[in-house]
Amino acid sequence: MEYALIVSKQLLVMFAYMMVGFAFYKAKLLTDSGTASMSNILVYAVIPSIILHTFFIPYDPSVIQKMGEGLLAALICLGAGAILCILVFKEDPLNRVGCTFPNAGFIGIPLITAVLGSEAIVYLMPYHMMLNVFQYTYAVTVFSKERTGFVKAILKNPMVISIAVGLTVFLCGLGDKVPSAITGVVDGLYGMLTPLSMIVLGTYLAQVDFRKISYLRDFKAAGTRLLLIPVCAFILLRLIPLSADARMVAQIASSCSIGSVIAIYADKFDMDYVYACEVVAFSTLMLLVTMPLIMMFLV
Repeated sequence: MEYALIVSKQLLVMFAYMMVGFAFYKAKLLTDSGTASMSNILVYAVIPSIILHTFFIPYDPSVIQKMGEGLLAALICLGAGAILCILVFKEDPLNRVGCTFPNAGFIGIPLITAVLGSEAIVYLMPYHMMLNVFQYTYAVTVFSKERTGFVKAILKNPMVISIAVGLTVFLCGLGDKVPSAITGVVDGLYGMLTPLSMIVLGTYLAQVDFRKISYLRDFKAAGTRLLLIPVCAFILLRLIPLSADARMVAQIASSCSIGSVIAIYADKFDMDYVYACEVVAFSTLMLLVTMPLIMMFLV
């Protein structure tokens, strides 16, 4: 119950930020190009700063063990989610891919930080890295006939680069010797995650025409992403030896709403961009109900 209350309070704060994005977009004070620019700041500056922040600590061998636990949990949860989505969405490639990938960054990080503290993000880094690897391989394979360039795209990913840099600094025992000028910038960018990411999600919500919404399709997608996959993750995570924190981080990440990356892919591969924004917004709204329930009954 305690975790459910903490998550509920954090979700209300995040929803308030979403309403800022919603209002600004409706008032035409925030445009599509502005939203895209904010997304770039999140992807290329804020998320990498969170990863670097996690590694700017004194060397501790247990951190490597925690990352190993996070990697194992990520492979199990993401693999099971992909299989479930293939079975549920045989004739719906957009949701087959979209429901496979939770919004473990923009939504997962603030929730995990609220429940376990920023030090628990170390468990999430392998999850987030595998999420990106799957997106650059599985998602592109479904949407495109192009089968080359995966490795190059993964290696150029800002999150992968920040993990490599942060891990190198940490393993060299320099994590606690980083100049304060750098840590100050990193910490400042870290603090931008929740307001900036939720404002972007609010603009997706503002683009949804609720008079024309595909409720049956949306409920099927949200039910799969927010209930079926979390229950499956709950069962599987208890079949492997993990610490309580590693299990909780994986459970929260696997219970997040559909990632906004599906809207980016829909636009890139000439699919239904409007519906992609719709299902992202719809599942994010449903998360306000499902995540506290997950925290109450499955954690």
